[in-house]
Amino acid sequence: MKHGNYQAGDMKTSTLTNYLESDAKGESPRRYAWYLCANLCSLDAPVVAVVWLWAFSRGFHSPVAWPVYAVLFLSVWAIYLLDRLLDTWRLKDGQFATGRHDFVRRHQKVFMLLLLVVLCVAAGLAMAYLPLDLLLAGATLSAAVAVYFAVFVKCFPRCKPLRAKEFACGGVFALGTALGVDAFRQGLLNDTLMVLPPVMLFASLCIYNCLIIAAREAASDRIHDPAAASHWWHQLGRDLLWLGLALSLLSAVVLIFMPASLLYRAIFLSSLCLSLAHFFQDRMAASLFRVLADAVLLSPLLFLI
Repeated sequence: MKHGNYQAGDMKTSTLTNYLESDAKGESPRRYAWYLCANLCSLDAPVVAVVWLWAFSRGFHSPVAWPVYAVLFLSVWAIYLLDRLLDTWRLKDGQFATGRHDFVRRHQKVFMLLLLVVLCVAAGLAMAYLPLDLLLAGATLSAAVAVYFAVFVKCFPRCKPLRAKEFACGGVFALGTALGVDAFRQGLLNDTLMVLPPVMLFASLCIYNCLIIAAREAASDRIHDPAAASHWWHQLGRDLLWLGLALSLLSAVVLIFMPASLLYRAIFLSSLCLSLAHFFQDRMAASLFRVLADAVLLSPLLFLI
């Protein structure tokens, strides 16, 4: 993938294969491969959040009740549904929309209704089952999400979004996932230095995931997303190779001192796989790359046994 200025002719040539998610066999852009179902419906991020909540629960030796998993899943789903809808509404040129945005645009009313239902169910479960301290933490995080949309997403016509949204997204996602664990919330107040390192490392992993996706979708982001990293990080693709190796190395070093930690083993495995996916991205379809970039974050499932 090129990481300089894109010519209009180059973008038009790669539109169907890279951004409408149709495969090289000549199928219609309106058809989507089966493995895109979770991504098209914005279910990939909620699944990743629930898996890592379980991992943090194991890592901190603090059981998590089922309502916490359910509320986290629904909350993350609602956030990503809203993000997709906002992205769709601000599309400047549908010709260069990614496959997931093209799908949402074709089914806007369904996604708006789904968003409303998900929000209502999440709110009902939260009020009925979650403890007060978790509700307060969730309310604080919700305010942070609102700030994220206000400053990193162009919600208002005259509002220019800030850059580096991938960093904010990864950080908020990691913190929101870990907040469901009682031991982490208590540790933030009493033993911050003990509970923050794994969450910060997971946040780095999430940020790296966002960045390699931004690098792959740079052509589309240059038109539709002024806050994307590709606008200001001109050597993004090249630098991400070294950053991925550095993250893997850091995880490996920590793992040497804490070999029994599920969290660090999973972070090491995911960071290594993300680095490999980024290195070989030109050898796979854009749709497959996007699925793999999120699928490798499910590495904690390998340690279920």
